[in-house]
Amino acid sequence: MSIARIAVLALAGVAAVFVALYVRNSSQDAPVQSAKAESPVEDVLRVLVARENLEIGHFVTPNDIRWRDWPKDGVTADYLTDVSSPKAMEETAGTVVRVPVAAGEPLTARKLIDPGEGGFMAAILSPGTRAASVRIAADTAAAGFILPGDRVDVILVRKVETGDRTVDVVDTILENIRVLAIDQTVERDDTSEDERGLLGSTALLEVYPEEAETIALARSLGAVSLALRGVMDIRADAAAIAARARGGLGGGGGMTVYRNGRSQRVIMGGGG
Repeated sequence: MSIARIAVLALAGVAAVFVALYVRNSSQDAPVQSAKAESPVEDVLRVLVARENLEIGHFVTPNDIRWRDWPKDGVTADYLTDVSSPKAMEETAGTVVRVPVAAGEPLTARKLIDPGEGGFMAAILSPGTRAASVRIAADTAAAGFILPGDRVDVILVRKVETGDRTVDVVDTILENIRVLAIDQTVERDDTSEDERGLLGSTALLEVYPEEAETIALARSLGAVSLALRGVMDIRADAAAIAARARGGLGGGGGMTVYRNGRSQRVIMGGGG
């Protein structure tokens, strides 16, 4: 074999060794590079969103909200994130929805109202209703055991002149009325045992405009008291409650009694 052919074979062998070493090194680096490519650092933040549709006046509970990954470049300063507001879940519970919020929509401070904040009471009123106040005392409000969120009947007690004597006339003028607040304590979702027995001097009731007029008239006629309704009565059919017949208020003149938005004219005469 000539020296030239031997030299060519030797060079080919050296080249083969270099190629093998290059291929081996490349195969060792490839998993690292692919791993880096498969797990890029995601540029996201966790944003507090509504778990389902929330309507105006809804009291927010922990079950209504959740954290959700959100692209960082799509997060505005108003959004509640786990970086800017790490306790947003706890702080949002108990607030009231100011504007409708769709499921999955980020929550902001402007969409919620804290108890005691301006506009809070207006936000929790049902459509078409008003807030009317009634002076109460412990002996006229179930010994202080009526709390915001409960349902009550409104009772009027007044004195009526009947000839040579004065008699007390009692009648339930409103039924199944929602209590919005007792003094400055507004409706709650959960009530501990320590919060039971809340005493106050004024109850704020959710009523229709005509019912607000009834309460105003009742205050001028006599003493107004509240009777706490049981849970089963609260769930009773509203139409059946409205259809219950009531007796006259006694005395002279007349009065319109409203129950769940329905009116009934009561003649006030011949009592006692």
